[in-house]
Amino acid sequence: VEDDTHLTFTLTVPNVAFVSALGISYACIFPKTACEAAGKDWGTGTHLIGTGKYKLAENDDTTAVKLVRFDDYHDGTPALDEIRITYYDDDNTKLLAYKNGDLDWCDLPSSLFKQYSDDAEIKDQITSYPTLGVNFINLNLKEGNGLDDVKVRQALSLAINRQELVDTFAHGNGIACSGWLPQQIPGFDKNAPVFEYDVEKAKSLLAEAGVSDLKLTGKVRKASEKLLVAVQDYWQKAGITLDVQVEDNAVWNQDWAGGNLQVTTLGWYALFADGSQHLDTYFSSKNAAKKSSFYNNADFDAYLEDARKETGKDKRAEDYKAADNLLTRTDYATLPLFWPKNSFVAKDYVKGDKVGNLIYHFFDLDIDASSADYKAPED
Repeated sequence: VEDDTHLTFTLTVPNVAFVSALGISYACIFPKTACEAAGKDWGTGTHLIGTGKYKLAENDDTTAVKLVRFDDYHDGTPALDEIRITYYDDDNTKLLAYKNGDLDWCDLPSSLFKQYSDDAEIKDQITSYPTLGVNFINLNLKEGNGLDDVKVRQALSLAINRQELVDTFAHGNGIACSGWLPQQIPGFDKNAPVFEYDVEKAKSLLAEAGVSDLKLTGKVRKASEKLLVAVQDYWQKAGITLDVQVEDNAVWNQDWAGGNLQVTTLGWYALFADGSQHLDTYFSSKNAAKKSSFYNNADFDAYLEDARKETGKDKRAEDYKAADNLLTRTDYATLPLFWPKNSFVAKDYVKGDKVGNLIYHFFDLDIDASSADYKAPED
């Protein structure tokens, strides 16, 4: 710390992404005195002080939070007197509360997107937005798992109809993958087509690899079961048998970190729009073994290392694009399926409603209290 408004960071290795990391919503600035005074209680109840427009008035850590206006905010008076946040365990109950006027703004889970898109009362209040995430099939490339032949992995990719997955499983609320990096991240290859779907070509590649009656085991958490079952159906058409097994979250996490999953599916979301968050954290040789991937390619690692130090934006993006294409189109080391979109619903009188990378932002939030539809809370 240099003074009240300046501090210096010293990094052990060059990392251009560090500046971006400082800007994420999780990189909050806390007052040291308050943090130390709260001790082990910091971050629970109302023992949390930041630098925003609203301050924490109530928090039971389970069901509800109340924020109130911070009149001494450095950049003008906040628009709202209060913001009340309610947690729901059940999505259907939450959306019914929204329809009943008990909520002004809430997320719309993908499982209910189709239902409410067809709801005349709600459909015009839906906002869908791209995320920094990718839903994908993780392949364990460790020797002895039957996936070390690139022709087999390419066949697995060819057998999946990604656009149909978006249209059916995601109810249209997603984008079929043409690579790993989403469109908002530098390194996205705008010229790459959606991954090809060709069952007959998949069968031919398996024959070339000398593989017949391929049997695989896919273990997933309950939330990912339906997606893997959809992939199971695609692979079956190419003569590939996938045994889908559902594991408890804790068991799955242990198996994933221990390298014990032959096949699984999950979503991977970057904290900020940078290729290092997507490619380095999952597929670099130092990290892949911890995620049941075991991908190990020196050229891929070199692209990541060069990008980590590169200050030129265009060159850095080219490094990540090359790494992505090597990973997904040359080695077929993982099978990106689709980039999910997320959605929320908000009443017409809610203004400045913004969500950025899964984080609800209250900076510009306001209410048009003159609207005939708006009802102020009674308590």
